[in-house]
Amino acid sequence: MKNFINSGSSVTVVSNRIGWLRKSELIKNAITEMARNGTQLEIITPKDVDLDIKSPLEEVGVNFYVTNAKFPPEARFTLVDGHRSGAERLAIARGGHPEHEITTFDNNLEPQIIAMAKDIIRKSKELADAP
Repeated sequence: MKNFINSGSSVTVVSNRIGWLRKSELIKNAITEMARNGTQLEIITPKDVDLDIKSPLEEVGVNFYVTNAKFPPEARFTLVDGHRSGAERLAIARGGHPEHEITTFDNNLEPQIIAMAKDIIRKSKELADAP
């Protein structure tokens, strides 16, 4: 997954919980380094993230969107290069860690899946901005 997100100029992670970020210093360090190197990073979650995780990442430019959804979404996915039309790549996770399965899609073969992920991201951001 690190190689998947490392090649993008923008990365949006939609997660139903943020435990993966708390449990892995390696992931946190990779995200921090990517943000410092200019990658635009966004994390969308249904619940707010604890400040001990959130604050250091925000300091390097990671944006958090909290939807305050009543029920956590089943969707867990990562969109890379979502701001570069035609270059988007998507990874969708199924199952629980560490036995989860990740399926990847690109805009050349599955543009409808990419479009749906972008719609979910846009709607989630709208929800996060709602009062």
